[in-house]
Amino acid sequence: MPRGIQEQSLQDRRKGESALSDFADYVQKQQSKRKPAGVQPQPVLEEHDELDIIDQLGLAEETHTIRLKQVLLDQVQDTCDNSIKQFSDYVVGRLDEGNGEYMFDLGLEDNGESMGFAKKEWDFALQRLKICTDEVGADCRVLMTRNIEGSEVEVGPRDGGKDTSCSGKIMVRRRPKNVDDVIETRIAVVGNVDAGKSTLLGVLVKGGLDDGRGKARVNLFRHKHEIESGRTSSVGMEILGFDSKGEIVASNVPGRKLSWEEIGQRSAKVISFTDLAGHERYLRTTVFGLLSSEPNYALLMVAANNGLVGMSKEHLGIALALNVPVMVVITKIDICPPQILEQTITQLSKILKSQGARKIPIFIKNREDCVNTATQFISRRICPIFQVSNVTGESLDLVRTFMNILPHHGNYNTDAPFEFHVNDTFSVPFVGTVVSGIVKSGIVHSGDTVLVGPDSLGNFATTKIRSIERKRINVPASAAGQSASFALRGVRRRDVRKGMVVLHKPEPPLPMPRLPWFSLSIYSVRSQYTVSIPIPEASFDGLTVIIPGSNTGSGLEAAHHAVRLNAAKVIIACRKVSKGEEARKSIEQSTKRTGGVIEVWELDLSSYASVKDFTSQANALPRLDLCTARKCRDLYRKARDIRRQRVDHDRQCSLHVPLGPVTVAETQGHSRKILHNTPSNDGNI
Repeated sequence: MPRGIQEQSLQDRRKGESALSDFADYVQKQQSKRKPAGVQPQPVLEEHDELDIIDQLGLAEETHTIRLKQVLLDQVQDTCDNSIKQFSDYVVGRLDEGNGEYMFDLGLEDNGESMGFAKKEWDFALQRLKICTDEVGADCRVLMTRNIEGSEVEVGPRDGGKDTSCSGKIMVRRRPKNVDDVIETRIAVVGNVDAGKSTLLGVLVKGGLDDGRGKARVNLFRHKHEIESGRTSSVGMEILGFDSKGEIVASNVPGRKLSWEEIGQRSAKVISFTDLAGHERYLRTTVFGLLSSEPNYALLMVAANNGLVGMSKEHLGIALALNVPVMVVITKIDICPPQILEQTITQLSKILKSQGARKIPIFIKNREDCVNTATQFISRRICPIFQVSNVTGESLDLVRTFMNILPHHGNYNTDAPFEFHVNDTFSVPFVGTVVSGIVKSGIVHSGDTVLVGPDSLGNFATTKIRSIERKRINVPASAAGQSASFALRGVRRRDVRKGMVVLHKPEPPLPMPRLPWFSLSIYSVRSQYTVSIPIPEASFDGLTVIIPGSNTGSGLEAAHHAVRLNAAKVIIACRKVSKGEEARKSIEQSTKRTGGVIEVWELDLSSYASVKDFTSQANALPRLDLCTARKCRDLYRKARDIRRQRVDHDRQCSLHVPLGPVTVAETQGHSRKILHNTPSNDGNI
């Protein structure tokens, strides 16, 4: 490298970077001139998370640059106050970036290089950090130290003992002024039945230990049969609070459990656990809990004596499909033989490293592993693994420390229009209808006018939010990313359901929105517990069947089954005969039945003349045993006005009522002659 480039100053490099930014702005302006009016030009510069190393190396443009070592150790009277102010501003910026908390490496530069602190210098820097954090309304807690004699959280020197300088990791957390400022992290607890999910939550929340017979899990159950069987069948909720100093919020009275209101008022960070069912019978409930709670993390429970079996694999696959970071807790290590535990660990590591998961398993065995892994857990490639016992309490302190350090992640836009997803509905005495869920975007205040829906016709109803609660505490507002409950005015509980949304009502009022269509994202996950649609096996020997609209969809499936069940004649009724012929050839090819079994008749339900001609032709049949009626799906999907809905029903009646006289009564025990053929009962004719 030439000597001139090596001696280039940092200021000269900054000038070059500034010139490059100016050039990028010029290119963007030129592109915008070539765009038609009203078209937003595409930005030239894009953000890439994988290029964050540039920030760590000090190559990115910074609005403010301070020398941490200088401001931490500055004792000169003339510059000391300015150094404290600079460092306080630095702390505020880092707190804002971390949503109210961040991990500070005291004794290390931003790029990881050591500051070379001696013991006295480290003590002085720590004291200055405490002063600055207190001035900005935050507290700090020492989580890990290196080369600090007498420290309770000492983990040993860096680089195998080569680095003898003093350093440590400090958790800085802002003191909340009210409940709105509390940091919330949502964790979904999943795993196979009898893996110890509810027991672990009971131990973490209550602070005591389990007796080996389910004592700790009783308070988490919602139904009597859950207490009797010991198995969760519904979605349970529990919270764990930490104050600004990182201490667990618990009662000073032994054995007393704090209420949600007390935990929320005394906490700076709340971990919201969603306890999900592990039995395969309740898989739908578990999937709903994973989707509706929008968890930041998934906690997979694995029993040491059973391994990753049954529903544990299903839950892991669902979490991976949803792109949720996963951490694993191996329970019951106190009763598991060492060789079985080793087999479980080997199996778990193999599955996590497989092509389907592509995770890097990291076993948490000490405080150093816990702190370092929790700090870097924002990366979704790693998977922390704990080995605990709810009876002896082994490694439970590491789990609590890990929960305390877990970084908050998630992209929530508070500037976007308000959108709230309803997860559950309640009817509270003297309050009315209450809906709970997650605020997807925007901000809502108590007293705002909103829209709730859609109903079965795609309409939204106008209502007003009477009050808002978070963790059972009344709050004036709720922002994106927070879980909350809203009391709605003038809405009956039977008019709201899970899956609805609450939206911002635009001003000035626009025409009432409707939902004639929606966007759907489908996740295809292979499962060994997938239940296939039952295939009918009844005999249709000698029967004559008419199936309107059987050229596609559920009608085609019904016609296929009728031919397969040996019906004497199957009449495909559709608007275009050409499409009906294609369906006939497809059915004949798959069932190997030819020779005039299938006939194609023209039928257009939108034309009364076509319906009349069809019924006249059907009445000429020697017998008619079965006619399927397509349920009015236009009522939910395609109809845009009441008139079209009414016409559709009228055509259905005008088709089936004239066919009544020709229908053979009680033929071969088939008493029901007109059946609804919908996607909910495809082929069940």
